[in-house]
Amino acid sequence: KNQTTLPKRLNRAKRRPQRKTMSQQHQQKHPTIIKRNQLFKPSNQKRKKKPPKHPINEAKNITDTLLRTKSLMRQQLEQTHAVTEVIQNDGSLLNETKTEHLGLGGVVAGAKGALSSLKAQDNREVVLFYAAVGFYALVAFYVVWTRIRIPFFFVVKGILRDGGG
Repeated sequence: KNQTTLPKRLNRAKRRPQRKTMSQQHQQKHPTIIKRNQLFKPSNQKRKKKPPKHPINEAKNITDTLLRTKSLMRQQLEQTHAVTEVIQNDGSLLNETKTEHLGLGGVVAGAKGALSSLKAQDNREVVLFYAAVGFYALVAFYVVWTRIRIPFFFVVKGILRDGGG
């Protein structure tokens, strides 16, 4: 029974459409992958060789290429030379600036000393100003007290005797 059913099963399987593999289903959903795979697939075809050119034309082409290369190299050398000149000029300018800066070291120290003495003098003047304002207030209070001391004393004594009201 198994022998007769096996050929029938094979025939049915041949008639049935084949299932697609996972990669085939994925490629069907994403057609760009197929294009990429075709691009990077190694070709089995031999490349056609170009017909040989005339040797004189080839020599001219090579000469032209070499001349272009030579002119490009000359331009690069000129640019490099210009850059090195700029770097040398900048280096000399930096050295001059450094020399000037080192020469100003004594001036800066002197200026710092002068500034600290100015600050100390400013602090002394602030103290003197507040002392003068305090002295003025004391003198003004003394003058007012001596001029109106007696009436002031009676007014305060009367307020205290009456009980504040």
